[in-house]
Amino acid sequence: MAIEMKEKYDKYWGDIDKMNLLMFVSCVLDPRQKLKYLEFALSKMSSSEKAYEMMQKLKEFLYELFEEYKPPLHSTCSQSSVPTHVSLVNSSRFPTISKMARDVLAISVSTVALESAFSTGGCVLDQYRSSLTPKIVQALVCTQDWIRKSSSQQDIKKIVEQI
Repeated sequence: MAIEMKEKYDKYWGDIDKMNLLMFVSCVLDPRQKLKYLEFALSKMSSSEKAYEMMQKLKEFLYELFEEYKPPLHSTCSQSSVPTHVSLVNSSRFPTISKMARDVLAISVSTVALESAFSTGGCVLDQYRSSLTPKIVQALVCTQDWIRKSSSQQDIKKIVEQI
């Protein structure tokens, strides 16, 4: 099971060159993560040279995206640059970035639910076994994984013997 999870991880997250740039943009626009976190994460996911190249590509893309959302100059000149209220929310302080975040973060990341991608709940637990302790459930998951692997290895051995 761990191997299957690793394969799925590598398929979608293994190579940063194959990842959608909007995933990185959403990280930058997310108030919990920002650009520094993304730099750290990319340096851990790949070589420092590759991470640097991706960060440069991302910064260039962010500047282009900001230019797309930025209002024309004449519409901002009529607005007062001094805030009238002390407690302004970030969307009023940074309207262009808030529009970008609203559009980018509203995109559905995946059409496959996380539970269906990495879950074994339906295979291990049913209505009779749902009150098991976590240790027993872990043992069931491991045993089931071993049984699946051993049966697939037997199938391979049978095919090899037939050849």
